[in-house]
Amino acid sequence: IIMLLLILASGCGQKDPGETETQEQDSVSADTMRILDVRESLAATGSRHVVETSKTVVRAALGLGGTGESCKGRDSTSYNLEVPFEIHVSRITFHNPERSVQVSGSKYPSLTAEGRYRACIDADIDHEIYKDFYLVIGPYYDFDSEPPPYGAREDYMLSTQLKWTFG
Repeated sequence: IIMLLLILASGCGQKDPGETETQEQDSVSADTMRILDVRESLAATGSRHVVETSKTVVRAALGLGGTGESCKGRDSTSYNLEVPFEIHVSRITFHNPERSVQVSGSKYPSLTAEGRYRACIDADIDHEIYKDFYLVIGPYYDFDSEPPPYGAREDYMLSTQLKWTFG
């Protein structure tokens, strides 16, 4: 499977130390006010299912990607060439109620900034509340070995969702 991924994430990045946290959100985040204005990513990756059973799927992906990071108050954008690597594990139980867990770990070593890498761990825990209606809780952790000036090395979030499936 070959995938092409484009992410425009407004507000992804690091907290400005001069600002206070005043936003209310559906998810709890350590870095709600940030100096990194936009991170744009374009990557081409190939993935392969390493394990595939009726209840478990393990997928590995490797590719080549580029990112552009623009900070508030600066006119320049920094560009970086990366090698994204991801392991994704999904586990489903078909009992009543249905439950599933998906965990992804990604690492983005830089080819252009020596010693820099980004990494993240993302999970979704789905629990069926009523037929095809789910509560999803998702912890997320992000790490940057060389963040922008005044930036935090770590970012974390806990999201909650209500999901309905059909078909």
